[in-house]
Amino acid sequence: MTNEIGLRVKRLRESKNFTLEEVGNRINASKATVQRYESGVITKIPSDKVELLAKVFNVTPGYIMGWEDKPTPGRELSDNLEITLIALFRKLNADGQEYVLEQAKYALGKSFYVKKEESAAVSA
Repeated sequence: MTNEIGLRVKRLRESKNFTLEEVGNRINASKATVQRYESGVITKIPSDKVELLAKVFNVTPGYIMGWEDKPTPGRELSDNLEITLIALFRKLNADGQEYVLEQAKYALGKSFYVKKEESAAVSA
């Protein structure tokens, strides 16, 4: 199993010419912790640290996590909510996950819950 997240963090850090200590200071962690992220010793990086790493490197948290292929500039609020939702979703068993999906589909069926720019796509 590869350590894709750690490799992404390391590549991003090196591309910005940051030291482990500089990144650690920016995310309120030790340089040893950042090195453990990069090497894969720590595989479950806390969502608050993923968000801070994304800000440091000006990418989305989704890119750090390997969910996106391109390192596009971040969207702070929405990505923070998405990471929180995903972290919570992963803690649920299969029945809980199905329930959350049903609730999301229900909310999409109510126009007052849907973003205006998404309304046309949902109704299509």
